[in-house]
Amino acid sequence: MHVLLPSSIAKSIRMSGAKWGTIDLRWDKTEDLVVVDGYSKGERVRIRPAVDWLKEHYSNYVTTTASSGWWYRGDAELHEVGFQAGIRRSGVTIDYFREHVPLMRLPDRNGARLVITVVIDGDHAQFAAWSVSAEGATRFPLEQVREDEDLFAPLGADWPRTALADKLVTVIGLGSIGSAAAEALSGYAVRDFAFVDPDRLAGHNFARHRVSRRELGRMKVNAVEQMLTTRDPEARVERYPLDVADDADVMRPLFARSSAILVCSDGVESRRVANHLACRAGVPVTLACVLEDGAIGEVICVRPGVTACLLCARERLRDSGVVDPEPMLDHGYGTGFRHLPMTAVGGDLDLVGKFAARALVSTLLVAAGYLRERLPGEHAVLGLRPQLDREPEAPFEVERALEISWHPLGNPKGDCPSCGVAS
Repeated sequence: MHVLLPSSIAKSIRMSGAKWGTIDLRWDKTEDLVVVDGYSKGERVRIRPAVDWLKEHYSNYVTTTASSGWWYRGDAELHEVGFQAGIRRSGVTIDYFREHVPLMRLPDRNGARLVITVVIDGDHAQFAAWSVSAEGATRFPLEQVREDEDLFAPLGADWPRTALADKLVTVIGLGSIGSAAAEALSGYAVRDFAFVDPDRLAGHNFARHRVSRRELGRMKVNAVEQMLTTRDPEARVERYPLDVADDADVMRPLFARSSAILVCSDGVESRRVANHLACRAGVPVTLACVLEDGAIGEVICVRPGVTACLLCARERLRDSGVVDPEPMLDHGYGTGFRHLPMTAVGGDLDLVGKFAARALVSTLLVAAGYLRERLPGEHAVLGLRPQLDREPEAPFEVERALEISWHPLGNPKGDCPSCGVAS
């Protein structure tokens, strides 16, 4: 059994001045989970505080049983002995338990009751949960739910959250790769987003998209926004159901106030326009896609004024005799058409999206002074399902699944209308 005790109820018990009382419980028998959602001081004063967390928790469907458990003041020795006994998968005798909880009522001989003991030391309190029968008591896990605690507070100082706290990340394309990337960015404690995508979720999307089929027909920007804010209510999302090319007049000021751009769209035009607008705004842009019918993933990290842009990188490939794979992105990839079926699976697209998110986060952290986050290169090629019947060309010569190669993008070109005029 596992017990959840909301911190507001725990605080109220600590400050009540009472020595014992009853507790109101939700018990989900399927999960063997007990949730405390009320208590009393002594026998008569029952308190059911308004706790938002209780309203939102999945156990809200379980009927509350009033006064189905007890709480008592205990002592530190009882808690320590109970903890050590639990390690040995044993308990304490009922006589020992009652010695340390003298006010406790003895449970019925035919059953056991949930008892919570509390040790109060000034402004601090330690709670323990027990299954108590007429023969003995066994301690089991109790988690005090910190209802108002920041989602990422447990990361402590081990992750530079403050360096990412005020960074606005604009994501272009909220499809399979974009939804995975947005979810991963949220996991890195990025909280300010702008989502740009003109499309709705269609039936064929859900084989690879991060949201569920219940979102069928919704705008992708809205569905992914809800996915993120459900997990992290502190996430802030600006939604733009717009086309990055057709609505460039809206994109320019958005890009100018963004800290980084992540492009996950699967069209040549949108990628090139986003590349140009980001370079002109002087904002780093990461571009993610899959190429060669899903055989490889590609992540390009452009730093305006430092590296070449997407167009210049592709031009260098063509100059070296490598066939540019990017135009294939406009050939109906992933639509299931007879000429080009849905060849990339959701797990591979998810991998590319998460890889791109990590690359973008590293770019932001390096700019904030975390130099160990520096990437091995600016152009990453990931082996997803390399085709043995093809002769790979550099830099796309990955031959095994999960093989990763890094390459430089080169310097910006002075005469390039994108990277040559970065401000």
